[in-house]
Amino acid sequence: MRNDPPNVTNKDGHDGSCKCGTKRNLVVCIDGTSNKFGAKNTNIVELYSRLVKDDRQLTFYNSGIGTYAEPSWKSPSYWKQVITNKLDLALALRFEKILLDAYRWLSEMYRPGDRIFLFGFSRGAYQVRALAGMIEKIGLIHKGNGAQIPFAYELYARSTDAQPDTKPKSKDPEYMTWRFKTTFSRKDVKVHFVGAWDTVSSIGFVRPAKDLPLTTSGMKHVCYFRHALALDERRVKFLPEYAYGGASLPSDMEEETIVLDVESSHTATAQTMEVWFPGMHSDIGGGNAVNIDLDSYGPALQWMAQEAILAGVRAKPFHGKPKGPAADNIKRSLTRFWWIFEVLPIRRLSYEDSTETTHRPQMGAPRQVVEGQWIHESAYWDADPAATGLPFKARLPSTWKVTNGRVDDSKIEEDLYNKVRENLRLLLNKPQINPDRFITHLNALVEISSSSEGRISLTEIENSAMHLYSILIDIADTSSDLEDWQLKMADLTVTILLKFPKGRLSKNTPHQMPPVITALLKSTTLDYVERAKRFLQTYGTAEILISPEFPRNLRPSVSSISLDGRCIAVPDSKKLTMWDVITGSALAEPLEGHSSEVHAVAFSQDGTQIVTGSHDRTVRVWDAVTSQALHVLEGHKSLVTCVAFNPNLNTQIVSGSTDGTVRLWNAQTGSNVGEDRRLYNEYAYRQTGREIHVLKGHTSHIRSVAYSPDGKKIASGAMDNTVCLWDAEMGQVQHIAWHMDGVNCVAFSPNGKQIVSGSRDETVRVWDAFTGESVHVLGGHRNWVCSVVYSEDGQKIASSSLDGTVRIWDAEKGQVLDILGENGGPAVFSVRFSPDSKRVISGSVTGIAHVWDMTDEWRDGRFLVGAQHIL
Repeated sequence: MRNDPPNVTNKDGHDGSCKCGTKRNLVVCIDGTSNKFGAKNTNIVELYSRLVKDDRQLTFYNSGIGTYAEPSWKSPSYWKQVITNKLDLALALRFEKILLDAYRWLSEMYRPGDRIFLFGFSRGAYQVRALAGMIEKIGLIHKGNGAQIPFAYELYARSTDAQPDTKPKSKDPEYMTWRFKTTFSRKDVKVHFVGAWDTVSSIGFVRPAKDLPLTTSGMKHVCYFRHALALDERRVKFLPEYAYGGASLPSDMEEETIVLDVESSHTATAQTMEVWFPGMHSDIGGGNAVNIDLDSYGPALQWMAQEAILAGVRAKPFHGKPKGPAADNIKRSLTRFWWIFEVLPIRRLSYEDSTETTHRPQMGAPRQVVEGQWIHESAYWDADPAATGLPFKARLPSTWKVTNGRVDDSKIEEDLYNKVRENLRLLLNKPQINPDRFITHLNALVEISSSSEGRISLTEIENSAMHLYSILIDIADTSSDLEDWQLKMADLTVTILLKFPKGRLSKNTPHQMPPVITALLKSTTLDYVERAKRFLQTYGTAEILISPEFPRNLRPSVSSISLDGRCIAVPDSKKLTMWDVITGSALAEPLEGHSSEVHAVAFSQDGTQIVTGSHDRTVRVWDAVTSQALHVLEGHKSLVTCVAFNPNLNTQIVSGSTDGTVRLWNAQTGSNVGEDRRLYNEYAYRQTGREIHVLKGHTSHIRSVAYSPDGKKIASGAMDNTVCLWDAEMGQVQHIAWHMDGVNCVAFSPNGKQIVSGSRDETVRVWDAFTGESVHVLGGHRNWVCSVVYSEDGQKIASSSLDGTVRIWDAEKGQVLDILGENGGPAVFSVRFSPDSKRVISGSVTGIAHVWDMTDEWRDGRFLVGAQHIL
């Protein structure tokens, strides 16, 4: 496993700190020579296919040197293109054009706060390194100055590796680049990440005597440099260009010692990393094998993607096993044609130091690994355990320790993805594994998940979170009498699951948690208890109770919850049954008497009586204890849709109907509260037989009615989009308020000063009960609002909806405080606060009552440990 070295300050004065913004990512991908989209796609194409492409991450791809769209072979342009292509392959004629196209794109797209990511393979790798150097030397010009780009490149190419901290003297070779940068370019633009697969050392036919500036001076001008190299490539034309040309470290250093302190998901990671992988040049960068589905995800691509994700790039995870080249599948690249170049005195790096070159023929010699580099673990995956030699062609530094063909672990770059997959596989093989080995594998995953790289590997394994959660379920089916090893297993599993990002594991109600969570909460080991609480807070919800499911033939859409929250009344066609919210058992015999379906139900303030409204046009009053019918109230001309008791007088009832009227009743006598107390769509109040006023009210079906706390006012909501406020004594309409669609529900605040209404327009609105003016418009529901209610202290409002959620609102500020349930879940038709406002009770279309804790007591696990007061 690699050891991240300590912090140092670079020789050029750069302190290694990354100050790149995080607003957007600009990602440039440049492919290798002759590589383009097709059957044998490279890692560049596969990586590009995985990049998230949206407003927060913009992408650019170029297929690289020697790739063109082909005209018909019969045309002269075809043969001209063939010749041009061959010259381009040999001399890299389009090297500059491709580089400047990418630079131009960056200059047009860049905004302050953006991060720049550059990826390249082969010659494309050298191009992105040059692009990073160009941005450092002459800056990123302001948008609209595209005509200056060729001149900017000339200035860059003529400059040196020097990076002066202050203004150079006018005769200094760096003066013109400095002056151009300060005149035409944006201030403080820095390349965040450069990812290179096997950078080749030849731009044209031979390696140039002078490299482009900052391409082989250590790559310290970028925040991160990552380089994947091929262990088995031998061709002289594909000799690699390390961070320092022929070296991976500065000439005065023996070990890489540069670390960046960045504001990202990890705290410290190496600025430069060069890692060797098994295979030839096109095994490492892709293009040797068919990859039409873009799913090879070999070790070199996997490693590069993970390093880039750590640096902030946004890429879709890969699910599946990497398909890197097995040792016997690696194609020999040094064929007869390429041997021509091996015997020629081509200038090349000697790899004895960073700059020394030689004309000595290469003669097919292996590549040279240098100090400061690592060997990837995948180099040993297919190695013969009995072999004593190295399983790859490259030569190692003479100072490296090798035992039975394997280098020292300090020089190995672990493949965490493979390590995670293997440990998970053994854990899921539960019947064949003993407790000690089980704990060993869990400890391995705990160690892996302690690093950012490990967490990425862990989360990329398909369904890894669910697999680990299944372990919690399988450890024990009870929370009692667990052995120490079971608690240890559970605690380690919890520790790993807490490392996963949000959303990887579905949340569960406390009572649905595996029994071992309760056992951990009861444990005498404080660390177990604290981690179990964190697990509950991360993967639990405030839903502390789900009642047993009511019979399927009930109609929860018109259910009503008692004021104490303990009982829910649910119609069953012509009957009504009261159910205990906690136990799910029927509390009394069904209320029978209506001749048609029950459409409305409400409890009296003291819970002793129930009123129902039916399709049979009647309103009936019942004794809630004995289930006996007390009164039948007749007078509506159509079905009754809503009913309510006067909170001060159990003897007064209000009802609404599809006949467009709201009626007041005396429950003791069974008659209207005076013939003149009917609230019509056009209500006429008569005195001594003379009509003196016509008060316009609702013009459509009434959907909801409610009394004010003092019983002196009535609010009603209807399908004409209005909320009406009536004087209960005089029967006069006082105010009319409007929604954008039909009003389904209304309720008064406990002090009677406000009215809340819910509508089919998906909003909840709060109105002043005295002026009728709008106080708040509460938006957020994604479907009709079915029920609204105030808490007893008047500080909160609860609203339920067909969207499957209950929303809790701050009554004074009009802000959402909590969302209970999930959008798209079963419709919630009724909602109620408990009398102490500590719980919310809701009834859903599935015939199940839910109880939610509003006090955060659930976060401590108290509803899992011992008997607790729920309602």
